[in-house]
Amino acid sequence: MIRRFRRRGHAPGTLSPENQAVVDQFRATLAAVRPPEPWTPGSGQDVAVRIGPFIERAHPRPGDDHGTEVIAIALVHPDAAAHLHGHQLGYTDRGWLRCETTMILGAWQPAYAMLTHAAANLPLPDDLGMSPAHYGVHVEARRPDGTSYSLLRLGPYTQTWLASRDADRLNAHVAGRAATVLSGFTVAAQGDTFDFNSVDRYISPRGADVTALLAAAVAGASALPQQLPRPNSRRPGIPRSAGCRAFLRFRGPRVSDALSEGAIAGIAVALLSTLFLRSPVRQ
Repeated sequence: MIRRFRRRGHAPGTLSPENQAVVDQFRATLAAVRPPEPWTPGSGQDVAVRIGPFIERAHPRPGDDHGTEVIAIALVHPDAAAHLHGHQLGYTDRGWLRCETTMILGAWQPAYAMLTHAAANLPLPDDLGMSPAHYGVHVEARRPDGTSYSLLRLGPYTQTWLASRDADRLNAHVAGRAATVLSGFTVAAQGDTFDFNSVDRYISPRGADVTALLAAAVAGASALPQQLPRPNSRRPGIPRSAGCRAFLRFRGPRVSDALSEGAIAGIAVALLSTLFLRSPVRQ
């Protein structure tokens, strides 16, 4: 004899913990597929960002969440109290990241927790599609023809407003004399992203007077003008012969300063003639 036990949906009594968990998960799923709550830049709210097929919780950096195209965020574990689990899955070692606002779904909701890497017990991927959110100040010396020379680079800055503040300070320092700070150049500073491929070209602004750093850079460039990139000094209307171009590829660094181009062409022709006369003549 087979006995079947069925539980009616309208049976009296409370749900078991197992059944209650299923119901709660189903309700969370319904909440997660609803239209997300809009996020307003500068509101300080945590946001939900899409990373591949997952959704992650992100905390905007104060002062860097006003941008309409890019803001600075840090990924956090959906359960703020789960520090150990977040560290194991890589949530705590990514630092501040540059997040395009197109990746933001809306304000963070607890219902999204089931859609995160942490819910699947998976580590965050190596490529998040976001670069580190560090900034720099680039000071350029620009010629009238539009070519420029990198005079000074400051960074990294952890907040964009700090980089903008120092750039404004440097521009105010050279205001009215930007074209006379360095002879033949116009000096200007602007905030930009920090280039991690050229870390050795930056000077840390922490605890330093940025105007003094600029003065030192200008003094160094003025003392060594030969190191500044020079525009093409060849006189127009004088084409270079093939022999002259071949000779210029092998000339020393000081030959062109001592000889005119006509002399260089004459030397090249003499060398080519000597080589031709010495070569054996085939019958």
